[in-house]
Amino acid sequence: MIDKAGLSVDIASFISKCKRAVSRATAQRLEAQTLYAGARMFCDLRLQDELITDGQLDPLPVIPLIVHGSDGLLWLSVRLSFKPRLEKLTHAQIRVLSGERTGNKTCLLRVEWDPRELSTSSLEKDHGQPHWQIDPAIAPTTFAGFQLDETRQSVAPRLRYYSNVDLIHLAMATTFHLKSSGSRVSSADTTPEAVARWLERSVAYVLSQLRYVTKKVPK
Repeated sequence: MIDKAGLSVDIASFISKCKRAVSRATAQRLEAQTLYAGARMFCDLRLQDELITDGQLDPLPVIPLIVHGSDGLLWLSVRLSFKPRLEKLTHAQIRVLSGERTGNKTCLLRVEWDPRELSTSSLEKDHGQPHWQIDPAIAPTTFAGFQLDETRQSVAPRLRYYSNVDLIHLAMATTFHLKSSGSRVSSADTTPEAVARWLERSVAYVLSQLRYVTKKVPK
């Protein structure tokens, strides 16, 4: 069942499913690490035999992404957030980061699902669930480095409206292409099994896209 408190799950079983799913997608042996903060519980997936961290958050465990040409500089974090007393999943997040093996890393993008945001299929009111987001660590630099020539100076004041592109939720499960379904921006399937499948396939897709990008880098 899903409501504004989150998605009802058997937490131990759900974590186990997600661990197996992401292990398959990354072809690595992973384990779950839990952290409690007040009434909340966080579960991070990490390597079974080694702890590598982001260095900034908690610290946040990260998983090396095996992508040819990345030279060990790309990382993945998977965090599940719960209200354990209510047996509710409140948030699922995948982050792609870059950086050296030790020290702080920079988040490049996020893939998230927040079941607390119940969709009313409103394009104006809803954030698509699940969704992609550009991380604020890199988004502002796109516009801070924007070069204007003299004939385009009038554009400058308007750029500030686009400097918060990290707040844009790029919906992953819309029905825009279906003639009879309206404009739903969130997944109609919000079962624990659906979220676990989403985790595995999203990680696999991210990996495939990173492999595609590295092939485009000039040798």
